[in-house]
This record gives sequence, structure tokens and C-alpha cells, in this order.
Amino acid sequence: MDIIRKLNKIDSRIIYLLISIVVIIPLLFDFPVSITPDKNATTLYDSLDEILKQSDSEEVSSHSNKSIKSNEAYYYNSPASNNQSSGNKKILLSFDYGPSTKPEVAPMSYAIMKQIIESGNEVHTMALWDTGLPMITETKRAVLNDLNIDEKDVKIYNFGFKTGGESVIKGMLTDIGTTFPQSKGMVDVEDLCDYDFIISFSAGSPGAKEWVQFGGDQSKSSCGKKVKVSTGVTAVQVTELLPYITDDEDSQLTGMLAGATGGASYEALMGEPGQAHQRMNAQSWTHALIIILIIIGNISHFILNKRKS
Repeated sequence: MDIIRKLNKIDSRIIYLLISIVVIIPLLFDFPVSITPDKNATTLYDSLDEILKQSDSEEVSSHSNKSIKSNEAYYYNSPASNNQSSGNKKILLSFDYGPSTKPEVAPMSYAIMKQIIESGNEVHTMALWDTGLPMITETKRAVLNDLNIDEKDVKIYNFGFKTGGESVIKGMLTDIGTTFPQSKGMVDVEDLCDYDFIISFSAGSPGAKEWVQFGGDQSKSSCGKKVKVSTGVTAVQVTELLPYITDDEDSQLTGMLAGATGGASYEALMGEPGQAHQRMNAQSWTHALIIILIIIGNISHFILNKRKS
């Protein structure tokens, strides 16, 4: 049997071995990979970055007729800085995923939480899934460890988990203190109208779709302004959520992070390659190997058929 026949009948065990090698090696060793951020990730990054960097702003909450004027915010570049930050922006992060989707979604939650903490603004966390609670803990621990900051020196407030899905979001639009009693006295927010940005890290329902429909969409009538909503989701949810994204200011979703590619795009925008880059690297090499094997199989099959004829 010549080489062509061997290539046409490669043992499946060899194929599995090759795939294992090209998956494991990029995860163990740091190979540079070039990621071009996609449009939706760039939209989310730019919008959040603009909000986090705002200072000397006067905000008026129409539902309570109260004015809040902030002093110039202090943004620190050194995570180990002992200076007090005066960032006044409040960002709500909803952890609506669990361990099974952690490889896809966790790099997104890590990158965005880190971006907010580095800016000196407030991070408020919650979960519509009970499995989201350990995800909050792990993400917070990883960010604080990497930045070498003690938790008491940053503004992170966790409301915990609440069952009910869309009813929880509706309740928060009216009164967060009633929905999450533990938030009373912890943070200076009354309802969702007090947030500058809401981001759901979602692996299903309840998650991103509910935040759009019952949070962002309803905020305009309840608050007199539209609260920005965005999301980081698993790849299988992307097609369901794309209709919520438009190119105008009234877009229901302000950008989106789609699967591992979205996480890697956000890391690239931050200039800090991380776990998503590693996983995209492994995925890219695996795809390349599969394409090569398909080409080899087709060429060998064509040559053998031509010999028979």
C-alpha cells in the first residue's frame, strides 16, 4: 500500500492524537496570535470607556428630581496606588452563567470588571442564576489578585442571587432595595435608572434577552432616559441577539461580546491578551489542522479514483 492509500485511510486514533496536541500546546505555551477586534466588541469598549472617563459632570435623575454633581474623578494607572478614587459612575454586572460556560464567558467578565476597577468607578454585581454566585467570587478574586489591590480599597458591591428572571429586573426598575434588601445602606442607588451601564454575562435565559426587554427597553419610560445595556454571551446565542443591535443611538444593545472571539476582541482592545487569546489560539490551530486533513483526504481520494478509472 503506497503513501496515497495510507493518507486516504488515516487511523482515527492518529487524528485524535494530532488534535489533542494542537489544542494542548497553545494552552500550555504562550504563542502570539493577532486578533482584530470586531465591530460589536469595539462599540461596547468605546461606549463603556467613554462613560468611565467622564468627569466634572452633572447628572440629573428625572424620576427623583435630584441633581448629583461630581468632582473631577481620579483615575489611577497603578493598581497598587493607595490614593482614593472619586469615580462616580455605577456599572451593574449581572452574572447569568455557570461553570459549564465559564471558558467562553469568564474572560469577558474578567476584562470588563478589571476595566471598571482600574478606572476607579463602582462595580455592582448580581446574578439571575444561582451558579452565577461562584462566578462573581472567582472573577473578583482574579481581578484583585492581578491588580494587587485589597477589596476594601475598591468599590465592588455584591447584591447576590435572586430567582425570578424578568420579574427581578422589573422589580429593580422600580426599587432595588425591595428586590435586594441587602443593598440598602450598601450603595447609593434606588433603581436601574441610577446606573450608567448594565452588562449581562449570559449563557441563556434568564439573561441578555431579558435585560434588553425588561431593563433597557423599559428604562426609557420609567427613567426618562434609556439606560445603556450590553452583553457578553456564548456563541450559540449570538444570532438570537443580533436583531437588538443597530448603528444608531437607540440601539437596544450597545455592542456585544460573542463567544471566545468576543472575549479575545475585548482583550485586544484593552491591550492585555489573556485567556480568551489562548483559547482562540488553540481553536485556530485546531481549525487549521482539520482543514489540512480535509484537503489531504480529498486529494488522496481523487487520486485513487483516477487510478481506478
